[in-house]
Amino acid sequence: MRDTKGAEQLGVGERKVSAVWYLAGPMTGRPQFNYPAFIDAATLLRTLGHTVISPAEQDPPEIREAALRSATGDLADIARLGDSWGKALGRCVETIADRCTGIVFLPTWERSRGARLEAMTGLLCGREFAYYDPSGGSGLYPLSARRVHDILKRNLP
Repeated sequence: MRDTKGAEQLGVGERKVSAVWYLAGPMTGRPQFNYPAFIDAATLLRTLGHTVISPAEQDPPEIREAALRSATGDLADIARLGDSWGKALGRCVETIADRCTGIVFLPTWERSRGARLEAMTGLLCGREFAYYDPSGGSGLYPLSARRVHDILKRNLP
């Protein structure tokens, strides 16, 4: 959900402290676990000078390979390798809590249980937030913690 009301794009070099952005978005139930969208976003943001951590890059190599072969993004496609939704989200929560300064949301993040958990973790840890839109400038639009909270509230099950 893009919210650019009164928001300017976040450009390279505007921050005094170097931001480390974590990518959050839908994966489960998407072809190839939506890895192509995460790869494209990470590539573009890095090209623009941002430091990015992508959950698609955190997975062990055998999980990445299985995910990229998955036509449906069904958890059964990676469960046979010993991974699970809980293990994957555990890696994500640890990364948000310990290694990043902000979260960048990919389109339709608010419909993803995992991305909503990541957003809540970001709120609890006091992280910055931005929305990813590759169609212009830096690709990042700031979101306030209040806005993220409101989006979460509207999208709870």
